[in-house]
Amino acid sequence: MVVGTPAYISPEQAAGSRDLSGRSDLYSLGCVLYEMLAGRPPFIGPTLESLVHQHLNLEPRPVSALRVISRTSVMTYKGACKPLPAIARELNVDAIMEGTVLPVGDEVRITAQLISTRDDALLWSESFDRHLCDVLSLQGEVARAIAAAVRVELSRAERSLLGNRRQVDPEVYRRELMGRQAMARLRYAIELDPLYVPALFYLGLSLTRVGRGDDAIEAIEQAVQLSGRLARTLTYLVFACARAGRRERAMEVLAELEERARTSYVPSYFLATAHGALGHLDRAMEWLERGYMERDVMMRDLAVDPASEPLRQDERGRDVLRRMGLAR
Repeated sequence: MVVGTPAYISPEQAAGSRDLSGRSDLYSLGCVLYEMLAGRPPFIGPTLESLVHQHLNLEPRPVSALRVISRTSVMTYKGACKPLPAIARELNVDAIMEGTVLPVGDEVRITAQLISTRDDALLWSESFDRHLCDVLSLQGEVARAIAAAVRVELSRAERSLLGNRRQVDPEVYRRELMGRQAMARLRYAIELDPLYVPALFYLGLSLTRVGRGDDAIEAIEQAVQLSGRLARTLTYLVFACARAGRRERAMEVLAELEERARTSYVPSYFLATAHGALGHLDRAMEWLERGYMERDVMMRDLAVDPASEPLRQDERGRDVLRRMGLAR
């Protein structure tokens, strides 16, 4: 039997050893201190077995000297009428960074200032003017300047992360910002009405496209439940699960979609898309041809739907697009 709090248990306790000493308490104290510095325990796992394995076999990640509160936590204060010291106490921070980003044509100006939460004193302030194509390098430059202002020694990994970045096309960056704004608006709609299916559904699709698989699946799963398990939501749940590498769950949802098609109408395009997301291209093309012959109205999405990309990459899918007059 293992005795101890799993997050702070010493390796010898985890191994079930009876030969324990003060070293076990010292290890546990180290775990507590680590959490105080890093804001999380040295090891995190879904089960006791996972935590025990990590304590026995792994080393905790190095703790950075600079602790930065996550954007998710900070954004809860957006628009709040709270004094700065009160926010600082709730976040347990010594300073707060404020800033503005002002794009003008192909130029961008970032103004940042660091404010002490103890006396509202301005600790540091600076402006940065750059061409939009250098925006990624500018982000690293601002971060390094802030680290220098608070006299933090960055680790080698952190310096590498903030190192020189490649240039980016200004139009690409503008499109990225538009996408972020769209997701922010969807989240705001969900805050106003958590049961609004279209907002949950399209937020899930947006998150899928930017690689946030778990968050995407959660949003689309909610849309599935709230919509009464509509075929459209099931189709894109297959897509999200497949993109996130959760193939078993994707197959379960596909089976439900196919069972639905045996007893009621499901657009052939949905089944083609679901099979295509899982790499079942022969089966996907059978459904795609059926959709073409049936004049399935959803087939119009074949030319632009990100979920149907595997179909467009196949010559048979491109042939269908040509016959529909949608080939590029």
